[in-house]
Amino acid sequence: NKYLKQPETFVKDYGKLTDLAASLGVKGIVIWGFLRDSHGGVESAKRVADHAASRGVAIMPGVGTTHYGGIYYEGAHPYCLGTFLKRNPDAYVMNADGSIRPGSACSSHPAFREWMTEGLEWLFREFAVGGVNFENGDLMVCHCPRCNEHKAGWPAKDPDFFRLQAMSYVPALQALSGKLADNLITWAAYTGFLADGDLSG
Repeated sequence: NKYLKQPETFVKDYGKLTDLAASLGVKGIVIWGFLRDSHGGVESAKRVADHAASRGVAIMPGVGTTHYGGIYYEGAHPYCLGTFLKRNPDAYVMNADGSIRPGSACSSHPAFREWMTEGLEWLFREFAVGGVNFENGDLMVCHCPRCNEHKAGWPAKDPDFFRLQAMSYVPALQALSGKLADNLITWAAYTGFLADGDLSG
């Protein structure tokens, strides 16, 4: 999912989209890849967010909690998930056979939870964003000792992937708890993956 246009096109494209959204009364725009080195990184993202805020449109950066790039979608930045995992190799998701899952962070790892909180605080402090869209890796299950300990007390009918992915939202939503009333914050609930739709327990 590379950015294939010229760097300056990112600001122009989202400026036009913002103007259209404002004219139609659209409240927010989700941007996956809001922060990328390849289209100007922080400075380009600030220009996009500032313009949208001036038009009353909320820019909602896509943020991958345990997958999909983290806060800084692509590039050499501390809040890029790839950078975090290089610095914390013990934070990779562990497969059932003991191997690691490339590009995926364990939602129970203490350093990951701290990193996610700090990254979101940075995002809202540095940019005039009006919300965020959370996502994580589909059907991902970590088998590290911490996650296995969490799973021990769960109802047998609850899918492991549902609980573990939901855990990845906890530090993210806690970090933004004071912003929920004034921002557009969305996330995937994954209820469609359950055969009977029963979320009890």
